[in-house]
Order: sequence, then C-alpha cells, then structure tokens
Amino acid sequence: MQTAMLPVVPRPVRHLHSLLMAGKVGSPPVTLGHLHIPKTAGTSLRTAIAESLGVRELYFQLGESRFTDSHSLRLPADGPARELVLWYPFFSGHMSLGELQALNRTSIFAVLTDPRIRLIKQFGWVSRAGLTGSKSILQWLVDAFPVGPESSSPVLHLINNGPRPHDVLQRPPRWGPRGKVKWIPHTDTDFAQLTKSLITIATDSPQDALNYLFEVELIPSLVRVQHLNARAEGLAEESVPQDLDPPSVEAVIDQLSLCTSTEYRFLDYLEKSQQHYFKLQPVQDESVAALLLARGLAR
Repeated sequence: MQTAMLPVVPRPVRHLHSLLMAGKVGSPPVTLGHLHIPKTAGTSLRTAIAESLGVRELYFQLGESRFTDSHSLRLPADGPARELVLWYPFFSGHMSLGELQALNRTSIFAVLTDPRIRLIKQFGWVSRAGLTGSKSILQWLVDAFPVGPESSSPVLHLINNGPRPHDVLQRPPRWGPRGKVKWIPHTDTDFAQLTKSLITIATDSPQDALNYLFEVELIPSLVRVQHLNARAEGLAEESVPQDLDPPSVEAVIDQLSLCTSTEYRFLDYLEKSQQHYFKLQPVQDESVAALLLARGLAR
C-alpha cells in the first residue's frame, strides 16, 4: 500500500523555545500527539494544530486501512527516516495512549465530547461506509459495544487498547476477527492513573480545545478551527435502508446510556477533580430523542 513520504526536513517550529519542557535545560522539544477519538472534530483540530506549528499535517496509520490518503504515514522500520518520524513535532491518529507514548510523544491529548451524541454520529459514518449491513442503530450498538462494568465505554476502550474496526471505519483485518473485549479503565483509581499521562479536554468546541493547547504552551499561536466535516444536524442518514423498521427512541436511548455509562463516570471524575480542561454540558434525553428522530434512526 502506498503511503505518503515525510518531508526530508520539517519546517522549523515557530517559537520553539515555548515548546521546551519547562525546567529541563537541554531537553528535547515537545512532541505532541493527538489521540483522535472518532467524531470529535479531530480532523479540523489536527489541521489547525499543524498550521499553528508550521508543519505538514500528518495522520498516523498503525494498521491496514482503505482510507489511507496523502496525509497518512507509517513508521519506517529503522534508519534516519524512523528517527525523523519519532522526532516530528505533531501527528494524530486513532491509536491507544500506549502506542502514542511508544512513538516518542511527550505530550498526548484527547478530546471528549458528549458520549451519546458521538455514538449517534459514529453510526452515521459507519453505515455510510457500508459497515453495518442492514442493522438498525440499536442492533449496531448491541453488537459493537458489549455492556459491562469493564467494557461499557467505546472511547475508554480506544484510549486504553487502541482501535476496533468500527472505531476507525475499516473492516476487520484479514487475519481474523478481533479477540475478546479487553479491559478498560473504570474506577476512580484507574481514572487518576490515566490522567497522569493523558491531557484530557472535555468540550464540544474544537476551538476551545485549541485555545487550551495554546494556553498550556503546547502550540505557539492561535488559528481558526474550520469544521471540515460538519454536517447539518437535521439531515437523515442516507445509508439507513428505507425498509428498515427503526427501533423505538426509548430503546436506543437506554442502550446508548448503557454503552457510555463508564465514560460518563469518567467525565464526572474529570469535572470534580478539575483536571485539565472541562467545558462540557451533556445533552438531555429530549435532545437525544430529537436528534434520533431528525436523522430517521428511531421512531
């Protein structure tokens, strides 16, 4: 599979002194990593950060993907090319925290948005990509996101274990289906350990996220975040079969709540502990129902 080549010498990062790790003379500059959770305006944010840093926009692909494009790269096996990637100022990807740490990222952030709204948007994407078959949103939720005290959060699964096929809009790898569900953080102790290594930004505004990164001096300048993938909320998803009998709104809301219960506890922990950046007001059931009805996903 063809992938893009990195420029031989990246453009200098403006105001590099502001990116040096405070108090460590001679330490390397910050290498920023974006743990991209699907449907959190990550593409728009990645573009803005690259513009602020004055580097080429890069998206990291660790596994096979039919969506690899000119912005994607893979890690070379060895030599100067590998070293260049590992010291590149910024890249983003659907990867786990551990995978990003292994790629020499000294500062890693993730943006968390409203969990139930994010899953509704994600269903639209995977269904448009033809990855849901004739499943309704309720069937997809039940099949794709097992519910349990150690697994009921798609986003915490991604942060801890890396992507699953429905996370990155790709089919299962050719060497077989994914293994059993892996453990995810689900207690306050787990959350405290996680936030020691991950800069967590809870907001529905990518501009707020960018402002916070500037405030903590991880980027040297502020630019305007363009919503590259924005869609009108009132549009029904074209990929939902017209002959499919949609489930009841109440059933979908109940399943969405089960699938995101651990994530809501994590958000509650972040708000109470005042760690990182928190400016998020989760929507009420009435707003979730309105969105489901507007998109023709439930009745």
